[in-house]
Amino acid sequence: MTGGHDNHPTPPAPGGDTAGDYRRVYSAAARMLWLQGTPAWREPGPWPADRRAAWSRLADLLGQDPHPAAPGAPAAPARHMIAAVNGHRPGTAPVTFGAAVESWRALLRAEAARPPGEPHGAAAAVSAGWLLVAVSLLDELAHRLAPGRPAHTVAPEGAVLAAALHENADALRAAARGTGIPAPVPAVREVAQIADGPGPVGERADLAEHHPRLRAAARAAAETVPTRAELRAAGDFSVPRPVADAAQDLLAVLADPRRPAWREAHDTLDPARHLVAAPRWEGTEARPVGFAERAAELRAASDGEAGPRPWAGDPDFGPEPGERIAVLTPARAAVLAAALDELAARLRPGRVVGTVHVDGLHAGRFLVHEFGAALRALYPLAP
Repeated sequence: MTGGHDNHPTPPAPGGDTAGDYRRVYSAAARMLWLQGTPAWREPGPWPADRRAAWSRLADLLGQDPHPAAPGAPAAPARHMIAAVNGHRPGTAPVTFGAAVESWRALLRAEAARPPGEPHGAAAAVSAGWLLVAVSLLDELAHRLAPGRPAHTVAPEGAVLAAALHENADALRAAARGTGIPAPVPAVREVAQIADGPGPVGERADLAEHHPRLRAAARAAAETVPTRAELRAAGDFSVPRPVADAAQDLLAVLADPRRPAWREAHDTLDPARHLVAAPRWEGTEARPVGFAERAAELRAASDGEAGPRPWAGDPDFGPEPGERIAVLTPARAAVLAAALDELAARLRPGRVVGTVHVDGLHAGRFLVHEFGAALRALYPLAP
């Protein structure tokens, strides 16, 4: 299925900025894959074979890393974790998003596999309100690691939210000891070396050869996506409607260098100054949420007994029915604290983040669909 698009060769990049065009195409193509959510192109299902093949080819090209970081190399925020609790140690290679997710999964699996009756160690209790805010911050981190998100430099307003995030991460670790993950001291919040350039996307020795291949693969994948009208007429729900729009955006980017490669959730949203996961609706009007506003909400949610505190009971059973708290096992507390620290490191004023690598898909799926879903399952414990 071609989605009503013309099957013609991909023209060369307009103008002479090959690296810039590469980043724009990479951004628009990675955004299309990200909006699909689950990797439908890798799994048997309703997608036709030509779409799965074209999307797999595009995902493979986006995922190529021509210069994997060597031991001791700086971490690139567009490709690697940069919080000290998640990042590489001196003399080791930077930790990719996918590698960090695997370490988090391993910690959670090890806890779940302990013999029956073996104690967890200390757990953390939090209010339902605090948990709601914390899960929304997981969503924010997932959106900041969205593949293709364009480069930006964080404004001074990020300082207040970064500080609140670190405070809550430390409170979680203090409440749930025995996790095996040390709490970083304030002076060692981030890995020792962090690149301050735009990152690896577009920086490759074989750019002249790889650039046209990416453009061709991007066009081929986008042309397999039906339009919104075609999806509606066919009753096809295998492609989310935003993906259909993103495919049209990608084709427009390939044809016109003036077209935007990325769309935020709100027209006035600035990732350097606002949360990127979702605008806030007030009646029929939406507006972006600033860092200071979210910091105030996080501090209010963690005030007094509402924030993380030790839980003396068995975390397998949790609170009594009707109690307005949720209980986090030591491993869950450790992973959540690590995620909060990572978001804080990315909101430090002056932080430069380049075009995010497609490896961010792994982090987003884990943060939202795996770990975030497990935390959301605790919501019924409180109104």
